[in-house]
Amino acid sequence: MTGASTPRVASPTLRATALFTAGVFVTILVAACILRVEITASGSARVIPVERVQLIQPEFPGAISAIAVRNGSHVRKGQVLIAFDATAPLVERDLIDGEERRLRIEAARLESLTTALAGAGPEDDHLPATQLPDIAAADDDDERALLAEQKRLLAAERDDIAARLKRASARMAANEKTASIVRGNVSRSEATLAIETERLAAAQKLMETGASSRGAYLQILKSFTDLQNGRDVLLRELDEKIALGVVLQAERAGILTTARNEALRRLSEINTRLAALDQQRRAVEQRLEAATLKAPVDGIVEQLSVFTIGGVAQAGQDLMRIVPDGSMLEIEAVFPNRDSGFLAAEQKVRVKLDAFPSERFGTVSARIIDISADAVETEPGRWGFIARLAPETAYLDSPSGRFPLRPGMTASADAITGERTLISYFIAPIIAQFGASLGER
Repeated sequence: MTGASTPRVASPTLRATALFTAGVFVTILVAACILRVEITASGSARVIPVERVQLIQPEFPGAISAIAVRNGSHVRKGQVLIAFDATAPLVERDLIDGEERRLRIEAARLESLTTALAGAGPEDDHLPATQLPDIAAADDDDERALLAEQKRLLAAERDDIAARLKRASARMAANEKTASIVRGNVSRSEATLAIETERLAAAQKLMETGASSRGAYLQILKSFTDLQNGRDVLLRELDEKIALGVVLQAERAGILTTARNEALRRLSEINTRLAALDQQRRAVEQRLEAATLKAPVDGIVEQLSVFTIGGVAQAGQDLMRIVPDGSMLEIEAVFPNRDSGFLAAEQKVRVKLDAFPSERFGTVSARIIDISADAVETEPGRWGFIARLAPETAYLDSPSGRFPLRPGMTASADAITGERTLISYFIAPIIAQFGASLGER
C-alpha cells in the first residue's frame, strides 16, 4: 500500500501577519514620501524694548554731588537722576559775564567817542557832546562803578583831544601871524626894490653921459642887489611858513583821525573778544547742563553703578540703565553662521522662553523683521548674524494663564526656513555615503 502525501495547509495567522506587515511597511513608506516636516534654524534670543534700554553716561568727568534714584526706581522723562559739582563752570560763567559787561560798557564809550570825533568840524577846538547810558540803569553796583569809571575816562579823552586841538590851532595861528609879517616885509622889500630899480637906471645913464662916476653907479648897484637878495630870502621864508601851515593843518586833522582809528581798532578787538566769549559761554552752558543727568524716557532704573556722594565719575562711564515703560517689545536673536544663508525676512519663528518651559507653557509666535548685513562676534572665535523678531503678541498664552513678555527675558528661537519629506532623512545618509565612496582614492 502506497502512502499518499497529505497537502500542507498554510497557517491563516501567518498569512495575515505577513499581509499586515507588508501593509504597514507600504503605509509607512508612502507616509514618509508624502508627509513633510519643518526645517528650523536655532539661535539664542533676548526680549528687548523697541526704544532700546537707555544708557546714562556723563559727558564730562566730575564729582558727584547728589544721587536722586536707586535701583528699581521709576523715573519720568526729564527727572533728575544724578547731579555733579558745578562750581567750576559756574565760576567760569561768572567771569565771562563780568568780562562781557566790562567790554560792552567800554564799547559804548568808544562808540560815543567815535560819534563825537566824526561830528567835529575842521575848525572846532572841542568835540560835540555825547552820552553814555545812565548809571541808574545799571544792573548792580559793580556795573554802576564800571559805568562811572568809563564816563570819567570818556570825559578825560575828550578833554585831552580838545587840548591837543587847541594847541594845534594855537600853532597854526602863530604861524599865520608870522607869515603875515613876512608878507609885509616882502611888500616893503618889493616897493623899495622898485625905487632902487629907477635909481639904478638913472645912475647908469649919468655914468654913460659922464655926469657921474662909475663908483657911484656900483654903489647903487650893490644896494639894488642886496635888496633883491633880501626879497628872495623873504619869499623863501614865506613859502616855508605856507608849507608849515599846511603841515600844521594836517597835524590837526591827524589828531582826530588818529583818535578815531585807535577807537575803531579797539572796538574791533572788543567785538572779536565778545565773539570768543560767546563761544566760551556756550561751552560753559553745555557743561552746566551736562552737570545734571536727567532721564531721557519714562522707565525703571537698573544697574546703578555709583553710590558715593563726592565720588568722581569719568566721561562716558556707564552709571545706570533705564528700561523704558510701555515700549513695544521685540526679540533680538543670534543665529549661527551656518544658518545665515537660509534666513529671510518674514519667516515664522517659534520662541521658547527660558523662564517658561515650552513643554508646559508653549511658545511665542514671531516673524523675522530684518537680518544684520554683517556677522558679529558673539564669543571669541564665534560669529553669528543678528535677526530682529516681531512677536505676534506681547505675552505668552498657555493653559496656565497669560504671561507678559518683559525686557531682558532670554529664550531660544527656531526659525522655520523650509520643509522636507521624512523619507529624505533616510535617503540623505545613503546618498552621502554613496557619494563619499565614489570619491575614494
